[in-house]
Amino acid sequence: MRSYSIFLILILMIACTDSKRPDISTISYKISIYRTEMAIFDQKKPFNNDALYDFYLNRVIVLSDSSEYDVFKEDENFNKIANDVKTKFTNFDVYENQLEKSIKYYLYYFPDAEIPQFFTMITGFAYPLVFDENKIGIGLDYFLGEDYPTYSNFLPNYLIRKTNPENLVPMTIEAFLQQQVEEPVKNATFLDLMIYEGKLLVLMDLLLPEMDDRLKITYTPEQLNWVKSNERDIWALFIQEDLLFTSDELSFDKYFSEGPFTSGLAPDSAPKLGTYIGWQIIRKYIQETGKIPSEWIHQTDAQEILKIANYRP
Repeated sequence: MRSYSIFLILILMIACTDSKRPDISTISYKISIYRTEMAIFDQKKPFNNDALYDFYLNRVIVLSDSSEYDVFKEDENFNKIANDVKTKFTNFDVYENQLEKSIKYYLYYFPDAEIPQFFTMITGFAYPLVFDENKIGIGLDYFLGEDYPTYSNFLPNYLIRKTNPENLVPMTIEAFLQQQVEEPVKNATFLDLMIYEGKLLVLMDLLLPEMDDRLKITYTPEQLNWVKSNERDIWALFIQEDLLFTSDELSFDKYFSEGPFTSGLAPDSAPKLGTYIGWQIIRKYIQETGKIPSEWIHQTDAQEILKIANYRP
């Protein structure tokens, strides 16, 4: 009887969690991810000037004409990378399905949104993602896993762990959202930037409801535990340093930067403390107001958001 009761409780908990998520079953969006690396290195696609190839070959790889393209597609090093990518991502459906589901969630909240064309590529390890207003390129050679030997030649350890395939979807969704959320104006304050970063992460909460928080902010489990345990002290530090309303980027850039830890704090501290606190402020704002994303995504008055959120960790 006891085991049955525990099972029933678990089922009810799962049902309650699912009931909070929007019903996206009627949203007809179907993702189409074009595999440029397969077209070039497997199929040896001829050079052409359509928009996608123009974007990839002229803005990512930076080739000038078809003769350079012929050399590029036969290059031994790029073919080796392409083969490693093909082996690693033999079944890309799982990533396509996750991205499609996330975009459907976005369309639930913003039904008139224009969705960019997604495509995969290899960049010679130059970029994990390249995007503009209507295209997002995913550099699969950046997501071959932290044990891929080439990474240690040019990436520090704190970035190598971001090369695991589990980061592909959240980093792609973050790139997508960066095109949807208005960036703070020039000379933005520390608070403005926290609120911007917080909006991105709360939207990621909504678009990736099953994903662990550490993957959304690219923390290790230990770093996530550290910020949770030290949230009150982090906020107190920001107040003590009188950071909220300053626009002196040199004084607060370290609180948004990638790194193994935050400069000036303990080696076991987490990076991106401003990003994390902004995330908690927006979560609290939504808790206080009950507003849906379309009602706050364009709200640019950071001081008003902080006031209404009544954030006190």
